[in-house]
Amino acid sequence: MKHVSIVLLIVMVNMASSAMNQEKESAEESKPSSLQPEPLDDEWSKWLVGEWEGSAESDVGTGKVWTKIELGLNGQFLIMKSESKITEITDEQRQYLRETLHASDEEIEKSQSSTFKELQIHTIDPKTGEVVGYLLDSLRCIAEGRGRRQGNKEIIEWKWSVTAQGATSVRIIEKISDNKFTLNHKYTLPDGNKMEDKVEMTRKKETSESATRMTSHAEDLAAVKQLAKDYRAAWLTDDPEALLALYADDAALMLTNEPPLIGKEALRTLYQYVFENYTSTGSGKQLEVEVAGDLGYIWSTYTATSTPKAGGEPIKDRGNSVFIVRRQDDGSWKVARLIATRDVAPASSK
Repeated sequence: MKHVSIVLLIVMVNMASSAMNQEKESAEESKPSSLQPEPLDDEWSKWLVGEWEGSAESDVGTGKVWTKIELGLNGQFLIMKSESKITEITDEQRQYLRETLHASDEEIEKSQSSTFKELQIHTIDPKTGEVVGYLLDSLRCIAEGRGRRQGNKEIIEWKWSVTAQGATSVRIIEKISDNKFTLNHKYTLPDGNKMEDKVEMTRKKETSESATRMTSHAEDLAAVKQLAKDYRAAWLTDDPEALLALYADDAALMLTNEPPLIGKEALRTLYQYVFENYTSTGSGKQLEVEVAGDLGYIWSTYTATSTPKAGGEPIKDRGNSVFIVRRQDDGSWKVARLIATRDVAPASSK
């Protein structure tokens, strides 16, 4: 037990130390950079990600709307793909279409049987904090927008071109709850006429599997790196239960020349012994952090010194460790396997 505990302690120091180094590197990387900006990580962007459906009412008709929003291009942009279909056009709306948009009866009927499609790409200007958006639709309209977020609202002003050349608009999204938002879009047409869209959207219910598919590689990578930071924080509490909370129920620990320890109870016994009997210092470096689907890993090197609390010579060691992590049913990431190898046998300080 003593031999295994010392090696485990060293590996734990490695994870904590390399996570701390990673934290310092992340702090440096968080400085604005045009070469490698951080992925979008604001609460608004994360809230919007998902699939939504709802109803729309405008001067040109009433209909249904479906929207899918995801993070793309390594998490640098919110990509919004929408489809809508007019389900009803009143006599008043037909009159508006004829007089304001100069639409023929044939065009009006065609619009009611067609599916309108729209693509929006949004991001945050790292220098100004403004929301920047580009919009393209199936009417061959293109718009560029800039705006801001205030509390539970996002306000973007758009300038339109191509088939809508000269038009401007203001769009306001208001967050009602985690699963509901409203959208109000007011247009000023090139001839000065006005038009308005009102939309109410509700998040579609998702299974954990579909929610998993919505996360990007960048999000998953960030979550695994956060796990390393959480591990370090738990280690500093000197509480075995805090560490155990970061392990999967079937977690296994594999050390050089030792039989594997499987399950939380085996790890609990070991961790309790470690915290009661040793203090340690050390450093480490994360060499690789990667994810693919529902699995990921963290590969680190380490050097560490462990000192018995009861007295005795400190023990020095160095080596490598690989934490294999797995996405859980609730979407969180936990340690599933820990493999550690030593470069040399532990040696006492002289």
